[in-house]
Amino acid sequence: MSTQAAEQHFPLEITPDTTVAIAARFMLDHHLDMVKVTANGQTLGILTRAHLLETIANDTSAKTRVETLMNKDPEFAKWAEDLESFAEQLQAETPEVPGEGWKDRVLAYFRKQVKQERKAWRGYLDGVYNPIVGVDKYGRLNIFNKAAAKVTGFEQRQAYGKDVREIFNNSELTYIVRSGQTQLLRRIDTVGKTFLSSRSPVVVDNEIIGAVAVLQETSDLEKVVQELESTRQLNRQLDAIIESSFDGLYICDGQGVTLRINKSFERILGVTSAEVVGRNMADLVAEGVFSRSGTLLALKRRETVTIPLTSRIGKTALVTSVPIFDMESNIVMVVTNVRDMTELIELEKRLERVEDRRQKELNAVFESSFDGLYICDGEGNTLRINKAFERI
Repeated sequence: MSTQAAEQHFPLEITPDTTVAIAARFMLDHHLDMVKVTANGQTLGILTRAHLLETIANDTSAKTRVETLMNKDPEFAKWAEDLESFAEQLQAETPEVPGEGWKDRVLAYFRKQVKQERKAWRGYLDGVYNPIVGVDKYGRLNIFNKAAAKVTGFEQRQAYGKDVREIFNNSELTYIVRSGQTQLLRRIDTVGKTFLSSRSPVVVDNEIIGAVAVLQETSDLEKVVQELESTRQLNRQLDAIIESSFDGLYICDGQGVTLRINKSFERILGVTSAEVVGRNMADLVAEGVFSRSGTLLALKRRETVTIPLTSRIGKTALVTSVPIFDMESNIVMVVTNVRDMTELIELEKRLERVEDRRQKELNAVFESSFDGLYICDGEGNTLRINKAFERI
C-alpha cells in the first residue's frame, strides 16, 4: 500500500479470479503498492507490485489469475490489514493537517498519541498515595506526582525542569544516576519531614537515563506499627483469656470449619488441636470424633444451642454453642463452651452418699435417746417422735 492510499476510501481489494492485467490497472489507478485479495469477506492473500514485476520478468500471460501469484502467508496478510487499519484511523483522526499531506499527518497523529500517553502516565502516577520523584540524567525533575507536590508545597508545573536539589536539598538521585546503584528504605530528613526513600536508576537500552525515588513518610509507618503492636497485644490478651478458661472453648467459622480450641477442651474431650483445626465439624461428626455437635445445630437454627455430650474418653460434658453474626446478619463464627459435667456428677453422687450416711447417723442418735423426743414444724405439725417418747 502506498502512502497516497492512506487518503483513499477503504477498503481497496480484488477477488482471486482477477487477472494480472486488471489487477495492474487497479493498482496504478489507486496508487497502490499492494492490495488485498478477498472472497466472501475473508482475506485470502496479498498481491504486491513485486508480484506484477515478476510476471513481466517471467513473460507470464496477462490473463493469469492473481490467486496463483499472491502471498498467502496469514502473518503477511495480518500485517497488511493492520497497515490499512492504521491508514483509516489516520485519515479519520487527522483529516485536515496542513503541509505536504502524509508526513505531516503521520507526525500530527503520533504527537497526539504521545501527548495522550504522557497524560495517562501522569494520571497513573498522581493516583499513587506515596510521593514519587524522578529526574533525568542531568538531575532535572521530570516526575513529580500530586503526593510529592502535597508534601513539599511545590506545584507540579513549577517543579518540572527544576534541579531536584532546589526542592530536596539533600537528594541523592543524581548519585543514583552516576553510580547506577539501587538504595532501599533509606531514612532522609527533607522539606521539614522524615521519609523512608527507595531509589533506583532508570535504564533504557542499557543506558541510565535518570533515576526515580518513592517516598514514605515515617509518621504513616509509625501509625501502622502502633496499630500493629496494639493488635498483637489484643491477640496476646485474647489468647491468655482463652487458654486460662477452665471450660473448654471450641471456635469455628461461619461454615463450620474449626479455627482453634483451648487446652481445657483437649483435657475434657480428649481431642487434640492437630486433629480438628482446619477441619469441618460435619466431617468430624461423620468420622466419630464427636458424637454430636452443638456447632452444627447453632448454624442450622441460627440461635444458641445447649446439648449434653459424651466424649470418646467417657467424660460427660454440657455444650453451649453461640452463633456470632456480622452487620448483614450472616453467621461469621460459632463459639462453643464445653463444661465438664463428669466431676459435677461425681460430686453430686458423693453428696448423696454423705446425706444418706448423715441421715442414718441422725436416725441412730434419735432412736437411741433414753428420753422421749417429739419434733414439730414451725406451724405445730408433728413431724416425728422416737421410741422413748412412745414408751414414756
